[in-house]
Amino acid sequence: MQFYDRDTPADAHRLEGQGWLLFIQFSPDGRRFVRSEGRRVIVADLRNGQAERVWETGLSIRGLTWHPVGVRLVTWSLGRLVQIWNADTAADTGLLSGHQSAVVGAAFGARGRWLVTQSWDDETVVGGVARHQPVLWLPLAGNRPQLSPDEQRLLF
Repeated sequence: MQFYDRDTPADAHRLEGQGWLLFIQFSPDGRRFVRSEGRRVIVADLRNGQAERVWETGLSIRGLTWHPVGVRLVTWSLGRLVQIWNADTAADTGLLSGHQSAVVGAAFGARGRWLVTQSWDDETVVGGVARHQPVLWLPLAGNRPQLSPDEQRLLF
């Protein structure tokens, strides 16, 4: 994996991993990034690429995304569950269930109160982050779900 500074591209950092780099995303505050390698989640410092936290999820990761505050993140696998993690401690803080098929996408609302997940069986589930419970099931799914800034409307 390589990352570059826009102003000094010659100063690229190269990081060696233990497996296939599948997913990568900057933290909302821009100080860290998260990447997945198989079943592992690695949260690293953006300045030097050094891992701050590394943990195993138990299943091969098929996607991940940060909570807008930057403390939590979610991962999903080919299963029907979405795991919610504390990125600072690597603690598993809960599961969000409700799908009948493999989860293929997820997105938090801008305020972080809601998480939208989508699955192979064309189902969209909106869940409350605080209680880890689904509150709305929609019979359609699309690509890259998005909640409006006030978290009142859903696009996909």
